[in-house]
Amino acid sequence: MTSTTGVVKYDAPELTVITAASAMKIRTLPPNHQDDRLTSCLQYVFRLIGLKKLPNETDTVVLKEFILTEWSHVTIEEIAMAFRMYAKQELDDCPESFQNFNTVYFSRIMQSYIRFRVKEFKLHNALNPARPKEKEATDEEKLEKKKEYCKNCLIESYKKSEPIFNGAWMFKSLEKIGVIKLTSDQKDGVLKRAQEVYANQLKAKNTRENAKTIKSIIANGPNADQKEAIKKIAREIALADWLREKKTKKVSAEDLEKEVMKALES
Repeated sequence: MTSTTGVVKYDAPELTVITAASAMKIRTLPPNHQDDRLTSCLQYVFRLIGLKKLPNETDTVVLKEFILTEWSHVTIEEIAMAFRMYAKQELDDCPESFQNFNTVYFSRIMQSYIRFRVKEFKLHNALNPARPKEKEATDEEKLEKKKEYCKNCLIESYKKSEPIFNGAWMFKSLEKIGVIKLTSDQKDGVLKRAQEVYANQLKAKNTRENAKTIKSIIANGPNADQKEAIKKIAREIALADWLREKKTKKVSAEDLEKEVMKALES
């Protein structure tokens, strides 16, 4: 494995918890690098733990979206480090994969790693008492980062009429600050459309595995991972609808930026 993430190779023997945690957090990686680096790391992890049945394309998309939204505060190196430690049986309270690598399994490994990391940093800080603490970003600096991200990912894409990178996360962010507001009926409608899109995606692949998945969903309803996949699609649809409405109303990129920036500052 030759992929690097800016500090050291994530499969390098000299990688430690301290150096892994010192790399760039996933959420601070350039958007066009997040997916490539995460994909490369997951491929490494799958082979590291001897996963014989690799997740299909749909499950992999769900897993990556889950990591980007729920675990973006860690680094790519830390994900690799966690599963290297798991493979060496150095982590406590870790489940066997049973060849089923899903979001729940991933989270349990990472939670065990985080507990180990806390102990490691306490020891490291005790041995290095004079080491200055990293300066925490001010509220103003955090706000500027949010503004910059919105400009780069939302406004620039709106200008060029291009799809929004990580649209599901962007929708959640805009909904949280009150820029996008959907009624219960609107949410139900979007969710229904997302279910149809998800079913059509499975049918389009026309594989035996997807055929079984469709039958299982019809008989038992979607499982936790499938629900996450449908929610992700629903958020992307809702964001696309919102942007399409802005285009129809001929809202300029400048006015859209003002609306978003004002909401962020409030």
